[in-house]
Amino acid sequence: MRIFALENTFIYKDLSMCCEKLSLTKLIDMDELYNEFCSIKETLDKIIEERKQTHSSNEKKTIYETWHELFRHLNIPNLLKIFQFIVSIPCSNAAAERAFSLCGNAWTDSRNRLSVEHVKAELQVKINFQYNCKDFYDYVIKNKKLLKCDKSQEKVLFQK
Repeated sequence: MRIFALENTFIYKDLSMCCEKLSLTKLIDMDELYNEFCSIKETLDKIIEERKQTHSSNEKKTIYETWHELFRHLNIPNLLKIFQFIVSIPCSNAAAERAFSLCGNAWTDSRNRLSVEHVKAELQVKINFQYNCKDFYDYVIKNKKLLKCDKSQEKVLFQK
């Protein structure tokens, strides 16, 4: 995984081993990945050298900014898939622990007959809404599309 940290020379062997360890070889076209690697190898070597020469952390772009710029300008979809997979791996299990804690608070001795769907809905509301009761009421009343969907039991897909 350190291959994406851009600290050392970018080697295809490391990249393919990364795919194998993450079980991505069925999702990634390895031949196409090799072609992508060959097309950006020189660029990555220059970036790695520049990062080594940049001493101030204020001048240095983050790894995410560097890769974002590369993905924006180059057509390297297989590398993008691998990178997205790696950065989506949580650094800790704090989010899962918090979810279990909230579930424990929702399922109490007095509320032990709640279905999984009800607990899930309650947790989604508790975690995802930043409104207090009055603000949420005002939001719902003003949002005619939401009210219409609620009455027809349609699934609501909104953008903020």
